[in-house]
Amino acid sequence: RRVAQLSDRGQGRGGGLRMAMVLVDDSPAAAAAIEYAANHVAAAGEPLYLVHVCVPNPIVVAGGPGMPAAGAGLLVEQVHQENQQKRQEAKEFMAEVKKTALQIGVENPHCTVLISDPGAGHGSVGNLIREYAESKGVHTVVCGSRGLGGWKRNLWAVVGLGSLSEYLVNHLHCNVVVVKSPQQVAQPTGSKGAGAEGAPPAAKTD
Repeated sequence: RRVAQLSDRGQGRGGGLRMAMVLVDDSPAAAAAIEYAANHVAAAGEPLYLVHVCVPNPIVVAGGPGMPAAGAGLLVEQVHQENQQKRQEAKEFMAEVKKTALQIGVENPHCTVLISDPGAGHGSVGNLIREYAESKGVHTVVCGSRGLGGWKRNLWAVVGLGSLSEYLVNHLHCNVVVVKSPQQVAQPTGSKGAGAEGAPPAAKTD
């Protein structure tokens, strides 16, 4: 397989590789990203940070001045309960991710759920990821590709929900590897940079 070339920033003080981090969700591309990181990026014995971002629902109270306070309170409580459920589901999801990571040979998976601002777009989520990566001294971030075409990326960007992977490549000061799912690799899109066995790296090296 072709491996993304990493810069010499990967050398820690003792000559070893710094930490690697994988962004995970329930997509096939995220699963491929974990496997890619385990095989090509994570240093033996070093922690592999597996990170999931939970985006709470924003509280938006519709209605005019005449809306009863009790009605607004019920709506706020409903959104609050929904967000609590999302956080719990995120924790349960990451417990399953850890099991999967151990099964494919990740020696030291560290699972974390980051909570973003309610209704956050890719910019806010990306900044949250950047801050976490910098706090852990992460050298390489691996994430899955959503497989959006150019016009779809532009459309999502209009509403603040553009490609997270594209944001990370342009804003993180570390290596970023974007991994396609096996299904995306099997689809002839004419794009460049796919790995020989579906590990596609689009890496940024500063």
